Amino acid sequence: MPSKNTGDFIAALDLGSNSFHLIVARRNDVGYQVIDKHKETVRLASGFDEQGNLKREAIGKAVKALERLGERVRKIPSRNLRIVGTNTMRKAKNADVLIEAAERVLGHSVDVIAGAEEARLIFSGVTRGLNLEDRKYFVIDIGGGSTEIIAGYCEKPELLNSLHMGCISVTLNHFPHGMLSRESFDAAHMSVAQELEPILRSYKEYGWDEVIGSSGTVLAIKDMLVKNWGREGITIKGLNYLTEYLIEKGSTRALNLKGLSNNRKGILPGGLAILNSFCKEMGIERLSVSDNALREGVLNDLVGRMKNQDIRDTTVKKLLK
Repeated sequence: MPSKNTGDFIAALDLGSNSFHLIVARRNDVGYQVIDKHKETVRLASGFDEQGNLKREAIGKAVKALERLGERVRKIPSRNLRIVGTNTMRKAKNADVLIEAAERVLGHSVDVIAGAEEARLIFSGVTRGLNLEDRKYFVIDIGGGSTEIIAGYCEKPELLNSLHMGCISVTLNHFPHGMLSRESFDAAHMSVAQELEPILRSYKEYGWDEVIGSSGTVLAIKDMLVKNWGREGITIKGLNYLTEYLIEKGSTRALNLKGLSNNRKGILPGGLAILNSFCKEMGIERLSVSDNALREGVLNDLVGRMKNQDIRDTTVKKLLK
């Protein structure tokens, strides 16, 4: 991180359930330009004990990752940086232990955000830079411990939900030890469908012009479908084909696919089950993919606050109306 003119830089750090994502940008006349990204895979959502606390080992691994990230953010003024915690930090009974350690190591405060706020920021990040004129967007972001589903008109989110399922949690519940079978996928699809059922009607009635997926799970699935089988992005047919391929292999250890990293391999089944069920239940044949996510939405908010145009005020006024 450059040491001079640090006031020109803004940064967002997403302490997610699977990975910690840092993005650093320089402010400019149109908002910001990204100059650095860094990712630390921590698998925080897989570190719970039976009492709902994060295990000491999981916290230790997270703190080591934060120490590396701290070198990159310590010189950034606090007003130019926002650090957000998501599902696992909302869920863990001893989250305060990790939060205190994170704030000590990073030298900045950590903001644990609600699911609806996470969904709003994701929509803001994903729709940045799109042609937003007179279009409805439907966004799904599959995280390690939760999945955010948002529908909105242009840049304004109007339906927001954060569901208690993620690629790590679904994998742990339905694909223990990396074992893959038709029965396990059927059970996973059923559990995802049950989570989606209460919101299906409202989203279908709202409608959409374009469906966009974000997060590492969606990006990895797209890469696999394109690089291994030459498919044009993500379709329901491609998702079904990939599911059958995994069932045939029988174990995540047997997977050897272009676009599938070793870090992603162990949690692929849960993420695939969520995305496949989502498309089936919503009746979606194809979705596009965004490289943007929560962290870009946080940067958008930072730029808005610096220009005295905090988007949260607009959202509150709309809800009041």
